[in-house]
Amino acid sequence: MSCNSQCRHVDADATGVEKPEHRHAIALWQKEELVILQVLRGGEFDQPRFTEAIEFFEHTTGIKSNTATFLGRLPTPHLKVAFEHWQEWYRSNAENLVVDKSGSRVIVVKEKR
Repeated sequence: MSCNSQCRHVDADATGVEKPEHRHAIALWQKEELVILQVLRGGEFDQPRFTEAIEFFEHTTGIKSNTATFLGRLPTPHLKVAFEHWQEWYRSNAENLVVDKSGSRVIVVKEKR
C-alpha cells in the first residue's frame, strides 16, 4: 500500500522506493481512517474499535475530537469536524509518517536538512 498524492516520498531510499516504515505508517493510518469513515457514513459501529481509532488520531495528531463521551447517536457533528482536521493534518504530514521502533505507533519524522 502506498501513500496518496500528498506524499513526495522523502522517506524513500536512493531509488525512490518507499521505506517499509513509511508504508507501514500509511497503512496504519488508513486502517484507522476506515473505522471513522464507516461511522461517518452510518455503517456498523463497534464501540471498542471506534474508541481505539479516536485514540489513535488524537495521539498521533495531537488534535482532540471533542467527542468526550461517545454517548448518543453517531456520527456527531463534532466527529465530522475532528475527522476533517485529522485529514488536514494528514495532508500536511503524510510524507513524514513512519512507525516507531515498537512498530505500533505512527510518528512524524521531519527530513533532516
